[in-house]
Amino acid sequence: MQILDRLIGQRIFWILSGVLPLALFAVWMFVIFTDQQESAINQLINESAASAAHSLDRTLQQQIGLLEGLAIARSLDAGDFDLFRISAQRLKDKHPEWRTVILTDAHRQLFNLRIPPGQPLDPVRDRRSLARVWETGRAVVGDLSHGFVPVLRAERMQYTLVVPIDPRFFLSALEGTGEARGRRYVIAGSDGIVIAASPGVAVTTGQPLPPGLTTASDISHTAVGGMLHARPLEIPTSGWRVHLMVPAASVKTPFIRARLVVFVGGVIASALTVGLILALSAIWAGRQEKRRLQAQIDERIKVQDVLHRSEMALKEAQRLAEVGNWSWDLQTGDHSWSEEVYHIYGRDPALPPAAYPEVRRYFTPESWARLSAAVEAGLAEGKDYACDAEVIRQDGTRRWITARGVAERAADGRVLCLKGTVQDITGRKKADDEQHRLQQQLVQAQKMESIGRLAGGVAHDFNNILSVIIGHAEIAMSDLEPEHRLQADLKVIYDAALRSTGIIRQLLTFSRKQIVLPVVLELNEVIEGMLKMLGRLIGEDIELVWVPAGERLLIRIDPAQIDQILANLCVNARDAIVDTGRIDIATHKVSLDAADCAARVGIAPGEYAVLTVRDNGCGMAGDVVDKIFEPFFSTKGERGTGLGLATVYGIVQQNHGCIDVDSAPGAGTTFSIFLPLVGVEALQETEAGPATIGTGGGETALLVEDDPATLKICTAMLQRLGFTVLMAATPREGIEIARHHDGRIALLLTDVILPQMNGRQLTQEILAIHPDLRVIYMSGYTADVIAHHGVLDEGVHFLQKPFTRKDLAARISEVLA
Repeated sequence: MQILDRLIGQRIFWILSGVLPLALFAVWMFVIFTDQQESAINQLINESAASAAHSLDRTLQQQIGLLEGLAIARSLDAGDFDLFRISAQRLKDKHPEWRTVILTDAHRQLFNLRIPPGQPLDPVRDRRSLARVWETGRAVVGDLSHGFVPVLRAERMQYTLVVPIDPRFFLSALEGTGEARGRRYVIAGSDGIVIAASPGVAVTTGQPLPPGLTTASDISHTAVGGMLHARPLEIPTSGWRVHLMVPAASVKTPFIRARLVVFVGGVIASALTVGLILALSAIWAGRQEKRRLQAQIDERIKVQDVLHRSEMALKEAQRLAEVGNWSWDLQTGDHSWSEEVYHIYGRDPALPPAAYPEVRRYFTPESWARLSAAVEAGLAEGKDYACDAEVIRQDGTRRWITARGVAERAADGRVLCLKGTVQDITGRKKADDEQHRLQQQLVQAQKMESIGRLAGGVAHDFNNILSVIIGHAEIAMSDLEPEHRLQADLKVIYDAALRSTGIIRQLLTFSRKQIVLPVVLELNEVIEGMLKMLGRLIGEDIELVWVPAGERLLIRIDPAQIDQILANLCVNARDAIVDTGRIDIATHKVSLDAADCAARVGIAPGEYAVLTVRDNGCGMAGDVVDKIFEPFFSTKGERGTGLGLATVYGIVQQNHGCIDVDSAPGAGTTFSIFLPLVGVEALQETEAGPATIGTGGGETALLVEDDPATLKICTAMLQRLGFTVLMAATPREGIEIARHHDGRIALLLTDVILPQMNGRQLTQEILAIHPDLRVIYMSGYTADVIAHHGVLDEGVHFLQKPFTRKDLAARISEVLA
């Protein structure tokens, strides 16, 4: 009690009794504010993490939006990957964060922008995400920073577009603002594998997250290594998680200073109640202002996000449609171009738009003449215009555009402004040109088919007539003495008939209806066997150079057709050379792909033997080259029939090949003939024919022919070959003769096309009566008429009208051997 009384009596007691409540109040305020600061730190970090997650989610949505825009490309509908490559490359150039653009079906890659044609494709990674797209039909962002977007047509999955995006792009989207200074980010997939991480973070890309980050999901924040780790937030678009790390010192230092200020303020406030009330009021007002400002900021962010998306959608729409817009204010002279206009013209977007008429340097002179006339009319009369023009880009490439313009006029009629669009129509222009080329080819094919039908229609009657002429001329010449005065006249008749036969065969070859017997042969060997004959054909003044391929070239063709091709081409080359010159014949092997075959008609991808005949003659102009394969077209006047190159064309087409021509006036002409190669296993050794042509020894031959003149001459030929001939004008008559003939019939010679029944059916009827009978078919019809009767099958003996007695004797010897 004495000590207490002593203390009470001292001033220090009164001082302490006054200061202690104030100190306790200050401590209480300090504790409360410290708790509020921790909450504020907590809220700040989590809000920053939420903002980062929102930014990353928006960035992913933009990337998916870009890829969805590419998925509607029309070139995918036609499977035109070359045209699709252009759209994909254009979009990739604008978005360097894209590593490549891949097109897949449900199991394999179909297209990879990064890989040039002919090189193998890497397998598609992240198969789970690819499968998820095919199961759901919705866009997916995989755990490997790959964007997967379905390509849907009529609510049906056709392909998947896959874009691997550089993960550093997402980090740059998070770290690109000044507010992010000092912060660190880790982006992890839904499987907990690190996709990307800021420098300085002790994690490894492609490895699982360390426990220090994975266990921070249930607390507000935790300090690890001097960094505050916010609660990881999931990205709705992808299922990824964003981990935010903020240096503890940079966050807490301002709050520590604030604590000292608040502590001092609390002491002062404890002494001055009014100051305390004002401070509390200020805190409350500050929070209200913060909420108001935050609401404004959030609203502005939403508006900016909508505007940004609209702008991006417009740019993507223009980029995919290859349409740009422009305007020209005539009052101020200002010009404006959209980004796609710069791209179409191939100009740097950083440069100002070219003013009119300076833009003329972007166009060819012919196109500028049309376009400037349309613009001047729009300026003078206020008319709208649309004009196609050819653009010369800065890199030298050329593009076709459709330029449209609309005039805006004042009340007095003056033109105030011109606005319009520029659309790249190069693809459509190429398609139109290709359609025109195909139309020309169709017309040419129809023209040749019409002449072919005409040739085939008259071939039968001509062949029967020529058979009679040739046969009677042969008999007459053999009956007369060699020195008889009529021998020369008969020889003229005989030779003229044989030449007529050649013309008919040329027509049939051109129309691809000539009857041929193709065999497998080695092209180089056949040509080498013809060199001497070709040398005599072209003469000594012209040098003949033979350059064979260094490998075997096996083709399937009638050997006589090779003779026709080389003879016709060498004769034409000889006639194109004045005085002395040179003709080169060469062969080589080539492989044609789909792109090579697209420019040629009637061939499929594969390996081909190429026969080249080149001369250094006068050459031909382009309009002549377009007509050289037309029948009866000749540049030789009366010296030519106009069937030589038409025959070559028909032979090549008949053997599933094609022919290219390269010629120019004064530069000579080169013919390149492509014939499909066959494998070594197709090569079959042919048996040699009979060494000599024999004649009959009194055997009986049954001849069935409905044409009386042909029946008569064939009978005479057989009788002179030593046969006893039984003649029949109809199949029924032939069957009756065979049935009532007592002796052996060794040979049946019958026409293919007969009344009552065809030659094949007649043969079956007579074979039932005479099983040992040998058969030779003959016809003057074309191959397409008689082929379905089976007389052209392997092992069946056939004679094409007209034929000589020597031809008949050779075939009989072959049959009876």
